[in-house]
Amino acid sequence: MSNRRDKGRGYVGKKADSKGRFKGYLTIGYTEEGKPIRIYRTAKTRAELKRLIDALVEEHNRVSNTNDDSTLAQYLETWLGLKEQELKPKSYRNYKRLIHNHLIPRLGKVKLGQLVPLDTQVILRDIAKQHGGRTSNYARSVLLSALNRAVELGIIEKNPLVVVRKVKEEKRQPVIWTAEEMLRFLEVAEKHRLYPLFHLAMATGLRHGELLGLQWDDLDDGQIHVQRSVDDQSGKAVVSTPKTENSKRYVALSEDCLQILAEHRLRQAEEKAYLGESWTETGHIFVSELGTLLLQRNVTRVFKTLKKKASIPNAHIHDLRHMHVSLLIDNNIDPRTVADRIGHADPSFTFKTYSHMIKGKQRKTAIPLKTLIGNPEEDESESEK
Repeated sequence: MSNRRDKGRGYVGKKADSKGRFKGYLTIGYTEEGKPIRIYRTAKTRAELKRLIDALVEEHNRVSNTNDDSTLAQYLETWLGLKEQELKPKSYRNYKRLIHNHLIPRLGKVKLGQLVPLDTQVILRDIAKQHGGRTSNYARSVLLSALNRAVELGIIEKNPLVVVRKVKEEKRQPVIWTAEEMLRFLEVAEKHRLYPLFHLAMATGLRHGELLGLQWDDLDDGQIHVQRSVDDQSGKAVVSTPKTENSKRYVALSEDCLQILAEHRLRQAEEKAYLGESWTETGHIFVSELGTLLLQRNVTRVFKTLKKKASIPNAHIHDLRHMHVSLLIDNNIDPRTVADRIGHADPSFTFKTYSHMIKGKQRKTAIPLKTLIGNPEEDESESEK
């Protein structure tokens, strides 16, 4: 009797190993020598492991008719449908847009088994020429991930994109307003009902979606608990989890922020009382005039209008986050504290991201040596007083 586990069947281990982890696998085929080709998964609980293995089985069943003779378009559509289950809505929309707008039109008719590095390199350079290096490298990243999965599932032997290099990417530098420009913007924005949102953005460095995800219950003891985000999805505002696990954090608020939020809460209560049953209660701090969740694009539209009224340099709404970091750096706040405040896991990432600001700060450290050392005689005379 054969000991082979049928191709496409998963195995979920019943006992944990010495480290308390459960292990399982999916058998996707066999070598010429008869050795099983398996995809392994581990989890902290057996229930979680079963979920992972079931997902693998479902994926295997959906791509079982895919082979190296299938076109890239056919495979990408299948892969994208499976990725929808694990991606955040915004990331899924970005993947879908990139695949449909850039990859399928250029490479969709190519068969998986005939995809070669040179072709993909030329295509990625074409994307870079028309849409910029960032879009090209994003396309490479998505295609690399999709083809890695095809290798893992045994659809193709190797990933041709592994040897394809990224194109040179010129990153957009954030716009940092001067102190006068920041104050002028706040002065103009103060007359708008969303002024507290823009004030909080500049005073805390919260991301756009994080601001819209804040609820009144998140405010406690002078801190705000960042634990959700609101993103635009198919024309609707949808609540989701923050960008990363480190994005979930407590952010201390200054006295002026607390005062502005208290006044904002009173105005919101007045709006609610005026509308009565027409008001939609969500518990969120920043909502529309009807109480509903705000769309990011609508807030961006307000930001552009206020910016134009203030007659200040063009900036993205995300630049308010960068401005907050620049203010922290100017006030000598250490990198670890800055990273914790803005939701970065690693201070070195913060340092790298804002290195251009820190380099500017370095000029202020060019202090004459004797000034740094100080005058011992003056120190002694001061101590005698």
